[in-house]
Amino acid sequence: MGRVAEKKKELILERSKKVFIEKGFANVTMKDIVDACGISRGGLYLYFSSTKEVFLTIFHKEAQLTADAVEVAMWEKMTAKEILIDTINVYKDQMMSQTPSMAHAVYEFFLENAEERMIRKWQFDGLSETIREILDYGINRQEFNKINTSVYSRQIALFLDGMVLTMPVLEFPEKRIDEQISLLLSPIFK
Repeated sequence: MGRVAEKKKELILERSKKVFIEKGFANVTMKDIVDACGISRGGLYLYFSSTKEVFLTIFHKEAQLTADAVEVAMWEKMTAKEILIDTINVYKDQMMSQTPSMAHAVYEFFLENAEERMIRKWQFDGLSETIREILDYGINRQEFNKINTSVYSRQIALFLDGMVLTMPVLEFPEKRIDEQISLLLSPIFK
């Protein structure tokens, strides 16, 4: 794919993400995406065959961003605590946001598309593995207490996913969210 085509595909994904955030997954049509992108239906079909394909492409891209950011941070020799807090803050920003996030569209998509749940499991396992790598990195650098990193990484991933989904309903103040994050991380930090 050429440079112009790649930029057009990225534009489609960026604008489509906004549509999915606004309308959820089930209510989005290819026409909605065409209208949001300002392209023809044929132009959209050159890149994507369905709303499902657009959605899954966005989902995969979002899932990879966290892993890539952590890899770069470790390469730059940031402290493990900084890396872990930065990773959690990506989710905290979503928790605190007054606007909807992709998390709700993701939840809706995988409830309605049981045959695709392995993709969601892949994303969750990827997040857990990324967090485990941060925890191992911190233990190896003697910044973190020795813990079962497999268990703690899954707990942190479950916490983050759950909080992002429930905060728009519960509307915890930032102080309460910070208390919960501190409680979660207290066994880890020295």
